[in-house]
Amino acid sequence: MTRTLVIILLFFHSTAFNQQFTGINTTVTPVENSTTAWGDYDNDGDLDLAISGTKYNGTNNINLTHLYNNDGNGLLTLVDTTSFPAMYNGHLQWADFNQDNLIDLLLVGFDTDNWQETAQIYENQGNGIFSEMSNTNLVPVQGASVSCNDFDNDGDIDIFISGNATMMGFGRYACMYFNAGNGNFEPVNSFIGVTGGSSMESGDFDGDGDNDLIYSGIYLSPSQRITKYYTNLGNGNFIDDTSSMFVGVHAGSISAADFDNDGDLDILISGWEESIDENTRLYENFGNGLFQENTSINLIGLINCDINWGDYDVDGDLDILMTGSSNNNNQQHTKIYENQGSGNFTELINTGLQNIFSGTSDWVDIDNDDDLDIFISGRGNNNTDQHSKLYRNWNSTPNLKPNAPTDLTTRVNGNSITLSWARANDHTTPQPSLSYNYYLNRIEDSYYSCSPLSDFGTGNRKVLHYGNTSLDTCWTIKDLSPGNYRWSVQSIDNCYTGSIFAEEQMFTVEDYSELCFNIYPVPSYNLLTINVQSPFTGDMNIEIRNVMGQPVFSETYAIVENIEWQKELQLTKIASGYYNITITVNNQVISKSVIILGND
Repeated sequence: MTRTLVIILLFFHSTAFNQQFTGINTTVTPVENSTTAWGDYDNDGDLDLAISGTKYNGTNNINLTHLYNNDGNGLLTLVDTTSFPAMYNGHLQWADFNQDNLIDLLLVGFDTDNWQETAQIYENQGNGIFSEMSNTNLVPVQGASVSCNDFDNDGDIDIFISGNATMMGFGRYACMYFNAGNGNFEPVNSFIGVTGGSSMESGDFDGDGDNDLIYSGIYLSPSQRITKYYTNLGNGNFIDDTSSMFVGVHAGSISAADFDNDGDLDILISGWEESIDENTRLYENFGNGLFQENTSINLIGLINCDINWGDYDVDGDLDILMTGSSNNNNQQHTKIYENQGSGNFTELINTGLQNIFSGTSDWVDIDNDDDLDIFISGRGNNNTDQHSKLYRNWNSTPNLKPNAPTDLTTRVNGNSITLSWARANDHTTPQPSLSYNYYLNRIEDSYYSCSPLSDFGTGNRKVLHYGNTSLDTCWTIKDLSPGNYRWSVQSIDNCYTGSIFAEEQMFTVEDYSELCFNIYPVPSYNLLTINVQSPFTGDMNIEIRNVMGQPVFSETYAIVENIEWQKELQLTKIASGYYNITITVNNQVISKSVIILGND
């Protein structure tokens, strides 16, 4: 019996499809209404799977949330030591919320174990142990979509959630939660709430150095499908940008990537439109976050769908993986569209991929060979036909890691820091399309102001996504605590393979809790430079007096708190001697003595 089973498995593996993708036997439970999140939670160098969905057990449907450990070769084993709630109509996402460079798991949806909506973070303690993070202030929702990103440029991961918060009495609900540290999140409720198969994406769409946001769903009634595009004005302030006129959809999916290799993020939207049912539209970014639909591209329209970008054939440009349904859910699809360059896509035929809808489609490097394999889960042609399937990519072109960025520079301005670097190179991904991913670590307490979600030694990614600065080569982090810091950055290609990190850089953020200033040169001749650090905002007075107490110079300037301020003073009319310089801000006074060599 054992020998027969082995023969059957080997036959399936070698003859399932005579295609680039072949099926891999997997023990992952077949589910529909599924959500997945791939991430290296145990730091062993491969991507593990968190999955939630609905399974038919022969009598009725049951819901589940499972964690599977990857052995590095694509063998996934159920981890039975976790206690994640069974979830329906939800979303899973890995991110480092407590800045220890271990990925934590966010669950948002309907908890069928406790029959209530939920929004909960499970903190990774290491060694496969997760503990529920308390007092996060996250409002529980179902029908959820989520984006985790640094929306206020302070380095840590914030959360945007949209969904239906009926049990809290809010109905359709959308909220930005800024990470305040210690497991606390501060809500900002200035967004339009949507539900109904909503989807979202974030990134620096307008290239101004902060993360913007786009999401879709149903607003107020089933007939009002919307897609909202919010541009970040800095410090986490957003404005509803209507200049690009994105189509409104629900039961859909949104995915962002640089499909035309011109150095900005384009947007693909699929879903159920108001007038023409299912449709898929590609919006090309023409720079500065201005989008226009590319009407020359013909892609299948889908609902109850999932769409994702990835370079499966290692030719440097991004291809499309899609699952979903058409013809009023009567026809299921799993499709790959190969990017031919110049904005042209060709559908691959006879891929042998299982057709599904109401599920997920993921590009994932399951076997650590630096090319993109496929995982799909969802519903087939009836309510008892559910699938979770892995397909290995037998691509013959090796994908080499991109080069690390060079010419790293650091500019400190008070408690803000601007990091910049030169663009890297890759053997296939064009230089403008490489994304970048930085880390920032305060040395005194091993605190990661920004966790890279990558291995520091190899550069291997713990998640598959473009980097935390999108395609930008300059990024500003604000509101840093005083201390000594180290940082570096890696490049990421269109297979989501990370380079090694560049040579590490260091800098210091001074303590500006008290008013202080420096003067140079000493002694000064004709020209005196004053450098001021202040914890205050307001008018600053600089006064110079001689040894007799007589004022010889007095000027008032405007300064901003925690910003290093510098002024050069021309002293050609002051005689040589000893002087006292006094600076006053908000009734705070500080003085220093200086020798000035005048023209006498």
